[in-house]
Amino acid sequence: MPDITQKTIKLLRDEIANQHSRIEIADDRISSLQLRISKLVDEKMLLQNQINSLQESVAQDIKYLYEKVN
Repeated sequence: MPDITQKTIKLLRDEIANQHSRIEIADDRISSLQLRISKLVDEKMLLQNQINSLQESVAQDIKYLYEKVN
């Protein structure tokens, strides 16, 4: 009986070590994805600001052209 118990304990320890390793890999992936999402949010804000600026510039240009034509 003690031999079976020792084997079972060893198997369980090995499984715990394996799961610990997999959790560390998953944590690294999650951290990487969180960083990527953060960068994408920043890029989205930058693009939105550029679009708003472009819209304002186009509106001003159209207004200028309209006033010149009339």
